Amino acid sequence: MDDPRIIFKAQLDMGQALCLLPLGRVLVETPTRLSDTLILYPPNFFLPEDLRVVSYPAYELQRTYSDNLPLMQSAATGVSLQEFFGSALLALPVEIDWKDLYRPKTHSVHLEMISRAAAKAEIVLDLVRFHHCCMVLPDTLPGPAGYLEQQGFSAGLFYSLTNHESYIIAGQIISHVVVVGLGLDMESLQLDDYPKGGQVENLARHGLRLYSAALTASDDTAKFMQLMTLLEFLSNPDNYEKMEKTKKCIACHVAHDPSEYDQIMNDFRFLTSDQNTPNRGLRHNIVHLGKRLEDLLSADEREAVLKRLDRYVGITLEDFIERGDADWETIDKYRKTRRSALGIQPE
Repeated sequence: MDDPRIIFKAQLDMGQALCLLPLGRVLVETPTRLSDTLILYPPNFFLPEDLRVVSYPAYELQRTYSDNLPLMQSAATGVSLQEFFGSALLALPVEIDWKDLYRPKTHSVHLEMISRAAAKAEIVLDLVRFHHCCMVLPDTLPGPAGYLEQQGFSAGLFYSLTNHESYIIAGQIISHVVVVGLGLDMESLQLDDYPKGGQVENLARHGLRLYSAALTASDDTAKFMQLMTLLEFLSNPDNYEKMEKTKKCIACHVAHDPSEYDQIMNDFRFLTSDQNTPNRGLRHNIVHLGKRLEDLLSADEREAVLKRLDRYVGITLEDFIERGDADWETIDKYRKTRRSALGIQPE
């Protein structure tokens, strides 16, 4: 019952491919269903002969001649069956053009196939990172979908149920990865799918992409700026607004009472400056004076700031996720209700 060809049989019968993507920096010992369309399998769960792998980079590299240049560019990665199947693997159904797999016009066609499949998996992995990773501890972050850590290349297997055969292609896609720590224990981890069909679902997905970017940022300054950008997006996805309005929108999601609302307003003065604290906020010093967060605060102070921003983002994003089947008007009405409950005068 753990065979993805059985689980995704309906999609495969309609012509979709079964795709397997490596996933590094994770611990998993049994198949773990992450969503309706994404399952994580432990290393060496699959046997190459079960999926009838007819082409893979290391094999193509050993062949004396091929007129298929894109296939030879994939072959140059040298990815072997042992390396591919020795990784934890994500399984998902994907739409592909089989001609592009067999006879691609360029190597970039193969890279795009891997990228599209990885992007589909990343939608769920963004949710995993949001719920199970820590902004101030990159050690537990899982790797990017499709990336083979030891080889430094991305790879994907594409299996045809009709022909009962599969191809592994590979190439260089990922430009940087987190290397500290061992990654995330994903044993028996399970997530609910997003509510489907609403405008807010799409906003939440983009917000989670921005959140993952903050988690994987290279230093505290980059994390700080990414989180500030995310707060602005969550305040108003369609138009830029001054921080004076942004902080009020975010605070009405986060605050439990008027006292906490005032505390958040004061915190944003420290974070960004306002008319009462001109040119003194952290973001002003970073953007306009070229300073780094590391220049302005001690390590403990930076951690406290990032945790507070993480909380502001986290609570607001959770409100979006819970209302994923709604439109933006629902978020607007919710904010008005929260303002009323907090005793804040409408604008």
